[in-house]
Amino acid sequence: MGPCGHNRIRPFGQAVAQSGPSTLRHVRQRHPHSNAAGRSYGTLPFLLFGALREMDTGRKLADIVREARLEHFIRTRDLIRDDIIHAPLLPYAGAGGRIRLQAECLQPLGSFKIRAAASALQQLDSTLLERGVATASAGNFAQGLALAARRRGVVLTVHFPDSAARVKVNALRTLGARVVEHSFADWWRIMTSRETGGADGTFIHPVCEPAVILGNGTIGLELAQAWPELDTVVVPFGGGGLATGIAL
Repeated sequence: MGPCGHNRIRPFGQAVAQSGPSTLRHVRQRHPHSNAAGRSYGTLPFLLFGALREMDTGRKLADIVREARLEHFIRTRDLIRDDIIHAPLLPYAGAGGRIRLQAECLQPLGSFKIRAAASALQQLDSTLLERGVATASAGNFAQGLALAARRRGVVLTVHFPDSAARVKVNALRTLGARVVEHSFADWWRIMTSRETGGADGTFIHPVCEPAVILGNGTIGLELAQAWPELDTVVVPFGGGGLATGIAL
C-alpha cells in the first residue's frame, strides 16, 4: 500500500468532522478571494476543508486534483508569496541555454517543500488552525510545515519514524514542533490511515493533499512564466506530489 493509503480522500483528522455547520459556512464565505491587486478567484470546492466532508464518499485524489485550473495555481502562489522566494532559473553553461535549473535549493530551509507546507496552512480554515495541525514526515516537509506553522502561531505535531535522521528531528524541535517517535511500521500506518492516535489537530499529509499538490505546482507556474519556450521538465520523483503538481 502506498503512502496515500487506498488513494482516496479521507477526513483530515477529527477536527474536520467536528468543525460543524458554522465553520463550514465561514469557509465557504471566504471565497471567491481577491488579492491586493484586486484579482478575483473562483470558488475552489476541491480545496475547502468543509467540502472534504462531502468527498469522504470515496472520490479519488486524482479525480479531485484534475479539477485544478490555472487560476488555482495563481491563487496559491499569491497565498504563499510571503513564505517563499521566486527561485531563479539558472542556465547550464554547457548546453547553450537549452537546459536550465530551477534553484529550489535556495528556498527557506533549502527545499521546495515550504511551498506545499505554506499552501496547506494558508488554505485551512482559521478555526481548524487554532486546534493545531499534525503530519507524518521524516524530513523536509515536516521542517517546511514547522517553519510555516511557527510564522502563523500554529501548534504542530510531527510523527516521525525511529529511522529518521536525528539532525532533522532536532531541527524540528528547534522550529518549535512537538515530535512523536514511532516504529517504522506504526509510522507507515499513520501515513496510510491519517490516524495519529491522538487529539493533535488536523492531519496534513505530506503528499496526498490537494493543497500540497497545488503548492508544489507553483513551480510549474513559475517555469512557464520564466521560460515560455520550455517544452520538457525533468522532475525527481519520490512520493509523487512534486511531479503531480508540476504536471498539472
